[in-house]
Amino acid sequence: MKFKRLLSLLVILMTVLSLASCGKDPDDHAESFIDTNGDGYCDAVVDAEFGTKCNRAAAPCANGHGEMSKAGYCMDCHFMHPDYSEFKIVHKICADDLHGDGFCDVCGQPTANSSNTQDIAVKWNLFYHGFIAKEGYKEVLKGLLVTIEIAILGLAIGIILGTAIALVKVMPKSNWFAKTLNVICDIYVGFFRGTPMVVQLLIGYFVLLPALGIALDGVIVAIIIFGMNSGAYVSEIMRAGINSVDPGQLEAGRAVGLPFWTAMLKIVIPQSIKNILPTLGNEFIVLVKETSIVSFIAVVDVTKAFKSIADANYEYLIPYIMLAIVYLVVVMIITLGIKLMERRLKRNERKA
Repeated sequence: MKFKRLLSLLVILMTVLSLASCGKDPDDHAESFIDTNGDGYCDAVVDAEFGTKCNRAAAPCANGHGEMSKAGYCMDCHFMHPDYSEFKIVHKICADDLHGDGFCDVCGQPTANSSNTQDIAVKWNLFYHGFIAKEGYKEVLKGLLVTIEIAILGLAIGIILGTAIALVKVMPKSNWFAKTLNVICDIYVGFFRGTPMVVQLLIGYFVLLPALGIALDGVIVAIIIFGMNSGAYVSEIMRAGINSVDPGQLEAGRAVGLPFWTAMLKIVIPQSIKNILPTLGNEFIVLVKETSIVSFIAVVDVTKAFKSIADANYEYLIPYIMLAIVYLVVVMIITLGIKLMERRLKRNERKA
């Protein structure tokens, strides 16, 4: 009986001595590192009653601050996320934020739980850090230019295609050629109005171009697809504008000897543009907003730029609110420009 008690006391004493020395060597636990299962963490028992183990890592903290616990925290600086595969400590996210600003006080990186537990001020600090300190605004400006470029050039292509289709639709169907063109235009308009823009982008970029063996930049593909899509809608807008012009205008042009196409281009269409200008403005606004889908074909527009800032900190509230504000400002500028153009046309009409 005495022998068992003596043995128990000896075991407890050895455990205490083990705990006292465990982890003193920050590099390799040379004095006391016990790893029975070969997982790279010390298995020395910390609490004999509950069987709690040391669980410190064999590898030191990569920044030399101390050692890692098995839970993933550096014992000294509280960094998280070790690389368990090679027992190397990688400081990806940190959690020591005494100031409550959303950033680790040791290394300045965003804290692990900032997106869930911090207030609006912290969220704003995270956005400011990515937008200003890390120069995220440069990507936003580049993305905004790409967005405007796609919308403007897409609308220009759409106006050209739409006008041509509208002329085909209103021209007399006196022969088989005119009838064939009309059928082709109907199929074209039906396809682009009946399928989503994102589907058209995916088909064009991932199906048609590889099938034809053509390699084009994503921005160029987006401009072409947006232009073709816009042409389907502009054709109906233009056709309505042409029909709104007094038929006597076309008859007068034909009466003085102008061919049909010349009379349409020089007399009817200029008058119809004034009638459809607000609708064309709405089409431009729609194109600007729909550019948010071009990231499907690896184009970095303003939406993708703000998403990159949000992804860097896993904080989406402020970046997406700022994205909405950017779109709102752009749309307001376009709306103001359309109103100024309408006012100028009305002024010219009064002078005439």
